[in-house]
Amino acid sequence: MLVPFQAALVLVLAVLSIFLATVEAAFNMLKRRRLTQVGFHDERRLALAQSYIEDPPRLLMPIHFGTYTAHVGMTVVITSMAFRVLDQWAMLAAFGLMMLYLLVFRVTVPYVLVRNDPEAVFLRLLPAFDVWARGLSPLIAPLRRSAAPEAEEADDAAPATLEVPPPPVQDPDEDRIDSGLRQYEESLLRSVDFSAVLMQGMLSLLLFAGALHVDLSELRAYRWQVGALAVVSTVLSTAAVGFGTWLALPWVGLQLPLIHCLLFGALISPTDPIAVMGILKTAGAPKNLELVIAGESLFNDGVGVVLFSLLLGMLASGSVPTAGAGLGLLLHEAGGGLLFGLVLGYITFRLLRSVDNYQVEVLLTLAAVTGGYALASRLHVSGPLAMVVVGLIIGNGGRALAMSDTTRRYVDLFWELVDEILNAVLFVLIGMEVLLVNFSVSIFIAAAVAMAVTLAARALTVGLPVSLLERAFKLPRGSGWVLTWGGLRGGISVALALSLPAGPERHIVLAMTYCIVVFSIIGQGLTIGRVVRAAVTQRR
Repeated sequence: MLVPFQAALVLVLAVLSIFLATVEAAFNMLKRRRLTQVGFHDERRLALAQSYIEDPPRLLMPIHFGTYTAHVGMTVVITSMAFRVLDQWAMLAAFGLMMLYLLVFRVTVPYVLVRNDPEAVFLRLLPAFDVWARGLSPLIAPLRRSAAPEAEEADDAAPATLEVPPPPVQDPDEDRIDSGLRQYEESLLRSVDFSAVLMQGMLSLLLFAGALHVDLSELRAYRWQVGALAVVSTVLSTAAVGFGTWLALPWVGLQLPLIHCLLFGALISPTDPIAVMGILKTAGAPKNLELVIAGESLFNDGVGVVLFSLLLGMLASGSVPTAGAGLGLLLHEAGGGLLFGLVLGYITFRLLRSVDNYQVEVLLTLAAVTGGYALASRLHVSGPLAMVVVGLIIGNGGRALAMSDTTRRYVDLFWELVDEILNAVLFVLIGMEVLLVNFSVSIFIAAAVAMAVTLAARALTVGLPVSLLERAFKLPRGSGWVLTWGGLRGGISVALALSLPAGPERHIVLAMTYCIVVFSIIGQGLTIGRVVRAAVTQRR
């Protein structure tokens, strides 16, 4: 019953998106010149067109708002349709069709329509677009006021004119468009609390989804190795990176307070296994090495967040706690998070065992993550560590003893889909935010220095102990090189950097974090397979 309605909704949203793209394409072709008025005698339509041309943000804001809304709506509806089929190929086909629409129809159709006579297309579509823009005016007006209050006051003070001015040598509207778009994006980004979205919403879901597929029976055999790497190595890496960057940055002309350097060390120490796991399997890495990398990354995410929160509290209060107080707070956060995760995981397991309905059971897992993370924050214990423990309990004991085959299938598909969507949304937010980062030559040099310091700290705190204590870690020879080079940084590091308080120090830390994440994913990620084959597989 819902499929025809969903298909019709997708079609309507696609038509709306193409319509808005056509208006924008015609406007972009006209922005370097004025209306000629040839062939048109409708003074009202000409005046309306001229008013939009003289105020580009008034036209572009409804276009972008509608485009984003249409694309998000299409993605949600297509995903829900594919999810109903419960087939991975259907999901891939659905997203493939979405990409085909975005890359072909939304780009090609507007260009074909406007390339011959953009002025005529613009004037013909403008009345319908004006109805759309007026309908969105209650939502757009606050953004316009926050984006360009001075420009709005100037526009209100100057009376509108319907005369067509002669084309200047350099069109000032081009600068106004760029400035208006920039101001619009800045106001949009400032209206979103990235710290709350990333740290209080997405992080719990991502950590639970990652822990859900870790085999606890295999991880138990390496619990001490994973614990040492996740806790001891992360703490040592935070200190090494923090003090290393604090000592090295003045040599490139940048001064960063020690507390911000330690915050940078805490946010850059957690590793992200998602990008490297597929490459490790392709390269034929041993199963125990994959398990240690996955387990370390899950738990050092939680430890890194705890360290970051403690240091951020020190920055906010302006006082340094004693060693005993700091250790006690760390034990309260980390130990309390682990204990809370055990209790919440057991309660969720009992609830899943008492129900035999896959819809209810999927919702129970979702409620445990969202409600449990909020309760952990209220209790001042580590929500990330709690979600990892809950994910391990539900993914192992819950999967084996409290779920039917149908429920396992639905739970796996649901959380795989949530993981993929949230990772995509996270990097979309990252991509939007990077436009506001001020890069410079000194920043790039500082980022290169920070990359070297981070790799050196990883080698000293992870690679060297694993290489020296091969028998204790029960890993094949050469694993230290793989663990050093395979410590990829990802979304968690950027999320923590985005949650720093505003200021010049935040810009430096955020820019360095972006550079290291990009280098980690591209440089290390594309070469980790060769490192595995050279360091491990060839020595078997």
